[in-house]
Amino acid sequence: MLTTAAMIRLGKVYGNLMVDLTPVNAKLVVRSKRLIKQATGCTDEEANSAFEASGKRPKIAILMILLSIDAQEAIELDRRADGPISKAIALYHKRAAR
Repeated sequence: MLTTAAMIRLGKVYGNLMVDLTPVNAKLVVRSKRLIKQATGCTDEEANSAFEASGKRPKIAILMILLSIDAQEAIELDRRADGPISKAIALYHKRAAR
């Protein structure tokens, strides 16, 4: 339970999904693509494309799909948000509202 709280606080969780993982083997690649689909409701093709374009970073791919942005913009948002996807999304909308 302590680990779960730490992962949430570090921004590695989106909803009930652990999205900030490093896919170091085939099983984690499959899991990453499934997480992207679950978090965004996208198709297999969209998940695969975003996963590759993001440099195989599920969290970045999720931001790309949810906000219709490229990998560089998603990486910058993630850096500025310092972790949580929800904070990155809020930053994007705040900037877009200007």
